[in-house]
Amino acid sequence: MHRHILAVVMTAALIATAGCKEDPKAECGDGKKHSSETCDGTALGGSTCQTFDFLGGTLGCNPDCLGYDLTFCTGGCGNNTAEGAAQGLDHEEPCDGSDIRGQNCTIEGFELGEVTCLEDCSGFDASGCRDPVCADGTVEGSEDCEPDVAMDDDCIDLGYNAGDLACVNCMYDESGCITWVCGNDVLEGLEQCDGTIMRDDETCMTLGHDEGDLACFGSDATCPAGSTRARASTTCAAMTCSRGPRTASRA
Repeated sequence: MHRHILAVVMTAALIATAGCKEDPKAECGDGKKHSSETCDGTALGGSTCQTFDFLGGTLGCNPDCLGYDLTFCTGGCGNNTAEGAAQGLDHEEPCDGSDIRGQNCTIEGFELGEVTCLEDCSGFDASGCRDPVCADGTVEGSEDCEPDVAMDDDCIDLGYNAGDLACVNCMYDESGCITWVCGNDVLEGLEQCDGTIMRDDETCMTLGHDEGDLACFGSDATCPAGSTRARASTTCAAMTCSRGPRTASRA
């Protein structure tokens, strides 16, 4: 009895499914729009550019078959092309997707970041723009330096002869930098003399001459031996005797 009932049930199931066909597996790229796909190739399910409020153009399908490609639609928002009267619009789009017509954060009054376009193409979104923040550990924008971050420059790089460059409010403080001045009667840096002042109180005689008046004159000094950094040209770098059998000089 139980076997007879089971046979009847199985027979009924076979009859019920005999007229059914299994849905073919959806395959993106076969040019057929399956139920799990938005579109497939040119199979767009009846949609056109006008469906998305464009005036014209050719609607496409994304490679994954899950959305439409609006790139070649014209006269509307969403095709990454800022358009206007030439495309039939009654207004000029300030931007459209990635096409922001050259707008940037500097124009918006900021130093850093990126401007984007509003979804409705009505204007710009500057929320991604920003100014540098002093003491955040990153030198950026108009900042010269950051506290506790090693500086790339020093006084010599900035055209001075010596001194200590400081960082104040993320800007260079050059007040500690020094420029040697020839003619101020002060021996500075590599100067061998200045006016009537001679280094080590040198005279013509201490330099090996029999007589003469030791004088100071200016010349362009080059970098010291072994230096790889160009120094600012300094004068007062040599001494000469006005009379005597030979000239003594120091560079």
